[in-house]
Amino acid sequence: MSYLLFYLITFVFSFLHELAHAGAARLCGCSFSIGTAGIFGNVVYVESEGRTVFVRTMIQIAGPAFNLAVVCICTGAARVCGGLRLTDPGLLEMVLYSNLMLAAFNLLPFFPLDGGRIFESLIAYLAGEKAARRAVTFFSRLFAVFIFLSGLYLVKYNAGNIILSFAAVYFWRMIERENENRLYARAENKWRERRSDESYPTRRGTADAGGKARGLHGR
Repeated sequence: MSYLLFYLITFVFSFLHELAHAGAARLCGCSFSIGTAGIFGNVVYVESEGRTVFVRTMIQIAGPAFNLAVVCICTGAARVCGGLRLTDPGLLEMVLYSNLMLAAFNLLPFFPLDGGRIFESLIAYLAGEKAARRAVTFFSRLFAVFIFLSGLYLVKYNAGNIILSFAAVYFWRMIERENENRLYARAENKWRERRSDESYPTRRGTADAGGKARGLHGR
């Protein structure tokens, strides 16, 4: 029963984690959409992540920052209530451990995690976006292969460890989806910019024509 409760708490705070990303994106004036990540909860896809490293980093760090804020609140509340009970954890301790796990996991520097996107933004600032995308994608895939092989190796100790290999396959698919979403977002942004550039002369020509018509009418 306690494991089910811990999963439900983690699921709820994972959703709130994504809402923190969405809130930061809205504050920065960036568009976003909320999708699903299967049994792992929801995920926010930021469609226009801003033109500066600072904006991109603020959006991606908002989720882990929310979880760390909850950890600080829970730690303070636990001290007031008489300290943490490391055995037979109660609801407060489950909330603490859940948010600590979410923050630590999401800060790993691999796609599709927040840490991977933050890492990409920092590399892009130094070496350009294409180099950053290739580097983080390479290390993310390497990490997925390591988890996959680890799951196969650890099966000899416990058959349940095969779940690591399945998780690695899912992780690989999410890496590919991260790249696909970025390509779609860039294509959509270029399409919008092209439409804006094409419509500007039309609007300008209409305005000029209207001005000339008004001039003729005035005469």
